[in-house]
Amino acid sequence: MQKLFFVPGNHDWKKGKPGGLAQMQNQWEYINKLGLPNVQVLPGNGCPGPVDVQVGDKAVIVFMDSQWWLQQGEKPGVESDCDFKTEDEVITALKDIIGAYPDKLIVLAMHHPFYTHGKHGGYFTLKQHIFPLTEASPNLYIPLPVIGSIYPIARGVFGNIQDTRHPQYKNMIKQVEEVMKQHPNIIHAAGHEHGLQFLMQDSIPYIVSGSGSKTTQLKKGKNTLFKDTENGFAVVEITTDGKVSVKIYTVASNDLQQPAYTKTLNDLPAPQKTTVEAAQSFPDSVTVIASGKFKSGAGRNFFLGKNYRKEWKTPIRVPVINLSKEYGGLTPLKRGGGHQTKSLRLEDAAGKQYVLRIVEKSVTDAALPPDLRGTVVKDLVMDGVSASYPYAALSVPPFAAAVGVPHANPKLVYVPDDPRLGKFRTDFANAFCLFEERVPGDAKKSYSTDELADKLKEDNDNALDQKALLKARLLDMFIMDWDRHEDQWRWAVTDNGKGKTYYPIPRDRDQPFFVSSGLLPSIARKPWISPQVQGFRSKAINIKTYNFNGKNIDRAFLGELSEEDWKKAVDEFLPLMTDELIEKALQLQPAPIRALPRNQEIVEKLKERRKYFAGEMMEYYRFLSKIVNVTGSDKKELFDITRNDDGSVLVSVYKITKEGEQGRERCMKENSMRLIPKRSGCMLWAAMINLLPTEKAAGSG
Repeated sequence: MQKLFFVPGNHDWKKGKPGGLAQMQNQWEYINKLGLPNVQVLPGNGCPGPVDVQVGDKAVIVFMDSQWWLQQGEKPGVESDCDFKTEDEVITALKDIIGAYPDKLIVLAMHHPFYTHGKHGGYFTLKQHIFPLTEASPNLYIPLPVIGSIYPIARGVFGNIQDTRHPQYKNMIKQVEEVMKQHPNIIHAAGHEHGLQFLMQDSIPYIVSGSGSKTTQLKKGKNTLFKDTENGFAVVEITTDGKVSVKIYTVASNDLQQPAYTKTLNDLPAPQKTTVEAAQSFPDSVTVIASGKFKSGAGRNFFLGKNYRKEWKTPIRVPVINLSKEYGGLTPLKRGGGHQTKSLRLEDAAGKQYVLRIVEKSVTDAALPPDLRGTVVKDLVMDGVSASYPYAALSVPPFAAAVGVPHANPKLVYVPDDPRLGKFRTDFANAFCLFEERVPGDAKKSYSTDELADKLKEDNDNALDQKALLKARLLDMFIMDWDRHEDQWRWAVTDNGKGKTYYPIPRDRDQPFFVSSGLLPSIARKPWISPQVQGFRSKAINIKTYNFNGKNIDRAFLGELSEEDWKKAVDEFLPLMTDELIEKALQLQPAPIRALPRNQEIVEKLKERRKYFAGEMMEYYRFLSKIVNVTGSDKKELFDITRNDDGSVLVSVYKITKEGEQGRERCMKENSMRLIPKRSGCMLWAAMINLLPTEKAAGSG
């Protein structure tokens, strides 16, 4: 079966205008819903890629969304569900792909060309100088000599963001080309320019094939081997014996058997017979430290905080993981991680996945605004990592198990220089890591937060177990794990009879017991800077701003719970946080870490925290109650809004049947300010929202 791939470009993204991401995602969803197994948009959902697709046994097509690099408005970033979320991650992933196929032909397919001699490369014809309005409309032949040259000259010198001369476009070319040069047989294929071109730059072939529907003028410039302004297309051919050629056909010739241009490229090398290196004999355990980067001293401690500097540099003994034996043998799949943590996903023979996360953090440039990269700020941010308790994740499972929250079971391991790491060997050989299952428990599949939102939007029979989420969020706030943004959650699913019910699986427990001391951190946690970085303490400075990173999760997915639900959850949670549990959890730290004073300080603060916890939780509930998100789905629904005499407003949402009828049963009970989850009968939920006193006399809704 032949396959067809659509590669997104600037027009799919609305030419970079507001709403571009939504338009791109709508196109992607439309093609997916056609249900054609041989037709795909790659990369999908507005993600940048790269995505590699093997074609036969000799070639690989790598798809990248170049408009993602150039998009000025909204685009998927660090909080998205994309496999790669930053330029650094995209380039690293491209390096992995390039390294994985050393003896195959790689065709890197993206919309924007790297070299072109049309208007996107700065070339404009005499017509465009004299009749510039024809660019807007082909029939506007109004002569504007001299004045008409201002635009093409300015664009030819400086370029707009869709031109190869623009700095952001140049940055994309520079980063990607550096990776391309590492492979002996690679072709760059693009469109964008409405013409046919074949160019060679530094021995790399560049195809520009964008004249499928219309054409524009081209010139023969540097490195041009072929150009044509006719409608046409390019073909890459690979013979069974590894001979590679590029053929360009034009429609004008009326002879698609005879190419207008043919270029023979280097033959592919014979497939290499790979020999698996003999497994080396690794020691059972080694002595390591989490990091030696964090300096200490009276001045540094005063300005940046004492933090956990001693814990990070204290030697501990950890086991060495053997990838050939662990869980019957583990195969590395893909790298991951955010701005600070590198991770590697692995899979056993049964398909269950695990994750290795390097304990030592590293702050990449992508974590900082462009203006601050290469400055002392990067060093300050890196030093701030010392405020994290290095092995905090080890102490979370007892707390989670006590309250019934799904949890991973992390352990500390040392990854030797194992040949089984393959293309990931450079980054993960001789690494000190946390090792855990990717999706804990019995869930065979989990969804990202973005995917969960889509599922709830698709069908109002799909639901979220908000009480389970509240339980997980209470745990977050008890151990003061402040960094609970959208990407820190996965969502498993059960069948509820009519649809699916999703429940939360927290992950990436890096920030429990995070401290915030020192002069600069005390300034940084001011309300107008980073109020969420308040540090682990018995009583939060401000529980509302502390939860800044989790605000989207809380507002989107805790809306149906009432004040009584919160009170009941807190009343059930607190008695479980016993002295015995707290001490047991902190005993899971490595022995040399337990021996340090901070371990017992954490124990005592957790015990004292129980005194303030209920008050903080209800304060946070009242904060969330001030603004209630009222959402529907793609199904037919009725929103019934009633203004009461006391100034409150009752919002009720009903399902509409396939026959267009609303169920008569009003499945409702009154409650102040919160959503009422009533999914039996006809009503989805109801909300009683209190208005400000000044609004009580307003007209009826």
